[in-house]
Amino acid sequence: MSNNIKTSTYNILTGEIIKITYGVHTKEFKKICRDIHKGNKHSEETKKKISEGGKEKHKGPRSEETKEKIRKARAKQIITEEHKRKISEGHKGKIKSLEHRKHLSEAGIGHEVSEETKRKMRETMNTEDYKEKSRIRRANQTFPIKDTEPELDIQDTLLKQGIPFETHKVIKGLLSKPFNRHQWDIVLEDKKILIEVQGCYWHGCLKCFPNPNENQKKWIEKDKVIFSEARSKGWKVIEIWEHTIRESEIQFKYNLDGDKSIDKKV
Repeated sequence: MSNNIKTSTYNILTGEIIKITYGVHTKEFKKICRDIHKGNKHSEETKKKISEGGKEKHKGPRSEETKEKIRKARAKQIITEEHKRKISEGHKGKIKSLEHRKHLSEAGIGHEVSEETKRKMRETMNTEDYKEKSRIRRANQTFPIKDTEPELDIQDTLLKQGIPFETHKVIKGLLSKPFNRHQWDIVLEDKKILIEVQGCYWHGCLKCFPNPNENQKKWIEKDKVIFSEARSKGWKVIEIWEHTIRESEIQFKYNLDGDKSIDKKV
């Protein structure tokens, strides 16, 4: 059948007869298709068939002609903020399988980025809009992704004693720039207590590393600044070093409200 042959299509929602041209999807036709399929859910079997059909259709590398068509189509595409929001919500909570992750990893092997693309990326990343979006993204991320063993030990002790706490929390307005987005390891907000569980190597424990390197010196200086500022605003900062957890058990019962260190051998 030729692409320029016209045919009549029956709209089951309105009962109207509309005319479309094969190979041309008008806005009206796309809207009718969306309305017809709205609320429909594919079964797992159908999803599998669609997936396998797509794999068969796109088997092998794309031709240069196809790539050029895709580039031209994407250049004309306008993605609205509403569309971006829907895409973002659609990906929330989804966990990529190991097979999918491996596929994504292998897809990037041998891929070379052109100098023109690199230039465009640099220009984009240097704009104020991009920097602001990066700051917002960074503010909503939790670092580290996994709690360290010393942090888990302290959290476990608090849980056993029924002490409520939050982890990796930013206290808005507490610290000035550039440390205003600092995430405190453990926060007891009702008591205005901040607990920092310090790794001896990374934070430069002077007992374990009496001659700190340059990176450790930076962390030591940063910790001094943020601890001092937090204390000046009425918060109690408790610093627990990794070696104290290894050497002894931690006891919180009677000196959470005190000014001294909370570690105690029991």
